[in-house]
Amino acid sequence: MTKIKITVLKVFTPEDVFGEKFVRTDGTVVEPCHLKEGQEFLTDGFTKPEGFCNWAFADFRKDFYLLAFGGEIPGYPTGVIYTVCSDGKRPVCFKLERLEE
Repeated sequence: MTKIKITVLKVFTPEDVFGEKFVRTDGTVVEPCHLKEGQEFLTDGFTKPEGFCNWAFADFRKDFYLLAFGGEIPGYPTGVIYTVCSDGKRPVCFKLERLEE
């Protein structure tokens, strides 16, 4: 089975996005994502790595399938997809790489 390496490239804070802290209606402050730049995870595209974000993992389903079944995106390096999770309050940029076995 194909393995996919997930690398955290850039973590944005709510302040980066809005220019100020983002406070929920209940008064709690939205904290940055727990992932750290440079962290790496391995997956088969079906099993979420321990410590990885549930939200981002669900966002990447289409990307995992594309890589796992040998697909490519024109203009990207072979076996690589650059993507971002859809959490608009604290987005994170990732590099997904198909590892040839």
